[in-house]
Amino acid sequence: AEARKSIDAILKQADRAKRHCGKIFIDVNPQPLPGGDAKTDAQLAVQTAMLDLLGRKLAEKGMSLVIHQHDAEIRNNAKEFRYDVAHLDPKAVGFCLDTHWVYRGGQDPLTLLKEAGPKVKALHLRNSVNGIWSEALGPGDVDYAAIADYLRQSGFNGWLIIELAYEQGTKVTNPLSANIKRSRQYLDQVFMKGK
Repeated sequence: AEARKSIDAILKQADRAKRHCGKIFIDVNPQPLPGGDAKTDAQLAVQTAMLDLLGRKLAEKGMSLVIHQHDAEIRNNAKEFRYDVAHLDPKAVGFCLDTHWVYRGGQDPLTLLKEAGPKVKALHLRNSVNGIWSEALGPGDVDYAAIADYLRQSGFNGWLIIELAYEQGTKVTNPLSANIKRSRQYLDQVFMKGK
């Protein structure tokens, strides 16, 4: 019942967004359980059924659905993420792999990227140094050179989305506009080389 309420709300928001945008995708996070508990297979079956339903309804509107994850979906050896990859209809639902949340969840982003393969339609890109978010996208804990090489080899044609955020310990030395520019330069250097 709660999922159906969420679907109705998302569809209403999608209709409003479509009036102002061209081709768009909707990026959602499945709701984690309180306390970070792992979902049961029965709960995951309901989740994937509802995500497939939402994806089909958005497709009827000419939109795409991708699901994003934080560390909750990656814990427990990425059980929830792997369940979603195995059970969601790829015609209805794609993935927005958040490389740094995968890293924070204790998994290798490149491994999960390869497991999801062409189901990945977008990536959120952020990095950290010694576990603390960097002020700009650049070298650090996540190996973006290896990810970029895989994307080139696999013919990836989706979105690369720079996602900056600051947390306690982040050393901020530049204004956000400068950090966005530095991040874009790094993205071009690592992901677009040879293009």
